[in-house]
Amino acid sequence: MNQQGARGPLDELTSGLLGHLRRSLGGGVAYREPLRPLTGGFVTDVYSFRLDGAADGWQGALVLRVYPPGTDAASVRRERCAQEVVSAQGVPAPRVLACEDTATSLPRPFMIMERLPGRPQLVIAFPQILVEGHRLLSLPGRHAAALAMVHALDAAPLLRAFENAGIDRRAAGPEHWLDFAGATIARWGLDDLRPALDWLTAHRPPEPRRHAICHGDLFGANILEQGRWVTGIIDWNLVTVADPAFDLGGQIAAYEMSPMPGPRGVQLAAIGFGKLLARGLRRAYGRLRKIPEESIRYYAVMRAFTELTFKLGLQAEVRATGRSRRMPTWRPDQCARYIARRAGVVVETARYERP
Repeated sequence: MNQQGARGPLDELTSGLLGHLRRSLGGGVAYREPLRPLTGGFVTDVYSFRLDGAADGWQGALVLRVYPPGTDAASVRRERCAQEVVSAQGVPAPRVLACEDTATSLPRPFMIMERLPGRPQLVIAFPQILVEGHRLLSLPGRHAAALAMVHALDAAPLLRAFENAGIDRRAAGPEHWLDFAGATIARWGLDDLRPALDWLTAHRPPEPRRHAICHGDLFGANILEQGRWVTGIIDWNLVTVADPAFDLGGQIAAYEMSPMPGPRGVQLAAIGFGKLLARGLRRAYGRLRKIPEESIRYYAVMRAFTELTFKLGLQAEVRATGRSRRMPTWRPDQCARYIARRAGVVVETARYERP
């Protein structure tokens, strides 16, 4: 508990944001509803708020997305570009109202956007997921439809927006995530992971006839619905211009591994049900667009590998710096087994997971 008169981080963020908004929108701006933390963001801190006395477009429910310290400015611009381009083409991504990709007005980079209505297509937390049974039965078809809606968009405007934001073609595509993984391996000496990186480099599938906008993490928690309608697609920080198999394979891997926190029995049940959802998603998407199975397998392996590398890199950073970091729920040993099963490549993780 703070001592009387002391200001906590949320108080300082609330005050700092209001000062920025008054400088940008006018001195009469005030909070109708102050910052309130929202659940669901792993990489970023996410808050809801409302304003009084603001200009058109700022009166409704708003979201502040605050990035971690040290976030690369290009990563912020990547997400901003995606939301602007996608919403302009009619897919309900949050409209961006303000964005600073460096720590200027606030101590960390941030984005302000509209808050979209709806509830998540899938609640992955325990025990809330236990009451989702009736919605899980129709999930593969709804999930496939949301993926196909994004993949139908024209990728050319996003590539132009990326170029204007200083993001080149390689950084726009799947190679960006392999480059990031390679840099993480080199930085933290994770050399036992190199066989998987070598396999992914050598087995890249043929280029598709048409590249698509791929969300990169389009699962149920990032899809908002009202009834049968998709009302929002959020969290575009992993957006990539790629073969649609990039999204489909990645989500199949996520379902098949189902890294959900909770008791061991719940985790095993989630994995079993996740495998059913993966088969359902593959069938449902296959009715909308045909994708070679080898491409799906490749990008499933890539997802397991990049999540494995990211998790071990964070753990190495914590050991080296002593600073706490949010840890994803992906389990490195499970990712390694998945890679071995799908690609026949053995990677060792045990010596990197020591405290």
